Amino acid sequence: MLDPVSSAIKDHVNSLVCGLAGKHCPPAPAPGAPAPAPPLTVVPTLPGQGDNLTLTQTQVIGTFQSYHQAPPQSIIDLLSSPPYQAVFTAAKQNVPTRYAFSHQTITQQLASGIRGFEFDTLADPTGGKYAYAAGLKLVNAFSTLVSPDLLKAGIKAMTTPDFDFGSSCYVFKSCLGEILAFSNANPTHFPIVVFIHHGGTVPASSFLGAQYAPALAQLQANPTVQPTNFTTGVNAKIADIRAEILSVFPTSKLYTPDNLRADNKAPANANLRDIVLAGGALAGSWPSVGALRGKVLFMADPDYTAELDAASPGAVNSLLWPSNDNGDADPNHVAAGAWAIQAMNLQGFYIRAGVDSTAVEAQFKYTKRASLFQGIGGPQFLSTFFDVPPPQNVNPSTQFSVGAVAACNPVLTGARITMGSVAFPYDGAIPQLGAVNIVQPPLPPCVNPTGFSA
Repeated sequence: MLDPVSSAIKDHVNSLVCGLAGKHCPPAPAPGAPAPAPPLTVVPTLPGQGDNLTLTQTQVIGTFQSYHQAPPQSIIDLLSSPPYQAVFTAAKQNVPTRYAFSHQTITQQLASGIRGFEFDTLADPTGGKYAYAAGLKLVNAFSTLVSPDLLKAGIKAMTTPDFDFGSSCYVFKSCLGEILAFSNANPTHFPIVVFIHHGGTVPASSFLGAQYAPALAQLQANPTVQPTNFTTGVNAKIADIRAEILSVFPTSKLYTPDNLRADNKAPANANLRDIVLAGGALAGSWPSVGALRGKVLFMADPDYTAELDAASPGAVNSLLWPSNDNGDADPNHVAAGAWAIQAMNLQGFYIRAGVDSTAVEAQFKYTKRASLFQGIGGPQFLSTFFDVPPPQNVNPSTQFSVGAVAACNPVLTGARITMGSVAFPYDGAIPQLGAVNIVQPPLPPCVNPTGFSA
């Protein structure tokens, strides 16, 4: 049970009627169509208590594959059929169950209080590369054109071609435009964090296994209907991602590694860890919430970090923040996707962690990960597949109090959360993380325990 001080943190996981043996999800929206959602009600953008806390002393709820829309039911049925399931079961892939979720539009998520986003990005410099889906042709759909937006040139926000292609904003710049429009309309909003991730680039021959040859023969049997082959995704390049971000956002809206150095009066090439990590040579800090209101931070997922490091050595003149998995030796990787969350949290990293890991966990009410990560580890970005609060059709694994868009971080502030017989913050061994002995530093007070507005 949560005590009153930490009442901002609640878990709500309800079952979805899908994924069970012999059952499938309700009919999904048409490709590209917005997910069902309540009327927009924008939370007032009023700065409040807690603005003195740093970004890492707070938590926000973010969505994974923030653009995602479930494929049509006909594709779910195809991939659920025995020949395909034989392949997926042997490969231990939860297909198509893990495709069966739909987010609200980006605008609706922002209005609902989401302040973290993740976009898978695929390159499409001339347009049309992903416009026609093999999956639609295999189920004899009336049209195999996924969306006219996919005929436009530019980076696409989507998971994979052919099967799991649904998106509420196929054009990456359109997704960004929704965030900018919200930011302009709500100039004192809580800082928004956006992670950029590789899209799906696994070739169909690997994904479909023994079903690849018969499926390809079916595509090629009717050459008058596109496509006649499967499409393999190609990851967008960091240089192109940077260019598209800057084509949408003025630099005044962004907070970058160079801004952190300037705010801490550090040298232009200073290592970021020397600034923000505990014991760092420059003894700096992450910025306060108050200083970041109205700003957007773009972070590169670890799968983009090597390319980002090459493009902007030392994270100098870098638009995106580099990140790592579970810590590495690079002195400029201060964002992370981590399992040893509490230990890295106390060091000063900004951490994103999945509270339901895959869509399957939330569908089957698996809450252990959400409980451990949210209350004990204290990641700043609680990433979920399900963002619409009850009693809507899609159900979250985690939720703050009504009207709150963020909460005090239970590890880095005086907020307390009780789970079973152990109260956290916990001064001593951490059973969930093994025999680790971490002594809590003095904690700032959680002056806004029921959450931040805006």
